[in-house]
Amino acid sequence: MPDRSTHPARAFARARLGLILSPIALVILANAAVAGEGRGIAWRTDFASAQAEAKARNLPLWIQFTGPWCIFCRKMDANAFVEPGIVARSQSRFVPVKLRSESHENLVAQFGISGLPSTVILSPSGKTILARTEGYSDPKEFASTLNGAWANALADPGVLAMSGYCPVRLVQGQGRIKGDPRLAAFHDGHAYRFADVAARDLFLKDPERFLPSDGGRCVVTRKDAKRDAAGDPAFGATYNGRLYLFADAASRSRFADSPETYSGLDIAENGLCPHCKRLQNKDVAGKAEFAATYSGKRYLFPDETHRQAFRIAPDRYLR
Repeated sequence: MPDRSTHPARAFARARLGLILSPIALVILANAAVAGEGRGIAWRTDFASAQAEAKARNLPLWIQFTGPWCIFCRKMDANAFVEPGIVARSQSRFVPVKLRSESHENLVAQFGISGLPSTVILSPSGKTILARTEGYSDPKEFASTLNGAWANALADPGVLAMSGYCPVRLVQGQGRIKGDPRLAAFHDGHAYRFADVAARDLFLKDPERFLPSDGGRCVVTRKDAKRDAAGDPAFGATYNGRLYLFADAASRSRFADSPETYSGLDIAENGLCPHCKRLQNKDVAGKAEFAATYSGKRYLFPDETHRQAFRIAPDRYLR
């Protein structure tokens, strides 16, 4: 049989495709600054919708029980919930929903709420309580509650991305290197671990450069078999500077033969800017250098201003 790799088109594709054959390290995004810090917490008000969002984004659900008669609820609104660090955490690490207790008596009973204000933070699946408090907390105390909930979330195996391998070193062609749990960061609902501080800093500066395509799913399986399959860092490859993970060696080989067939599967809105579409009713093509990942999909924007607006409140543009 002829050697398929000698076909000019395939040879060219493989020349642009960096196969990853050595160990990989996974990265956790920690303490990333969020655009729009200080603008206030974007409270959701519908519990079912917030639940669905938390599950889709793989983020903890922060439920804040309140009531119009509650003096200390208003005090937390005025003190804790405007503190920049708490606002930043609400944007990047949680899906916050504020509920009036008298309108959600079933949830009050379910969680055994006996006083207001009350905070319950659930795992993305809703099966585990990561943290809970009752009564007034000052900004420092409440920040500690959020940090504790976050630490508990990071310990959940379902949140860890890339089996703990470092995405930065993988993209750089250094192979699979296990990340250090102490160098953890969170992005788009997943925890990443890094091989060293330098790798983490590179990721925090430009996460889109190192995130695996399609949320780490195997794009070949999704396109050819019409189902989702987790990609394995042992079968990783880079193409046009992007990281792809495949379910097995055969899938990686299929990708290498025709990368353009699979490489754009995670691009949402046909590459059009959702900001321009929703707010101006215009079809404006986005650019790859201004991409933002949300729920495993890549949204493209024409400039940094539109990308940052999307990052602050993505649901505003996707309804």
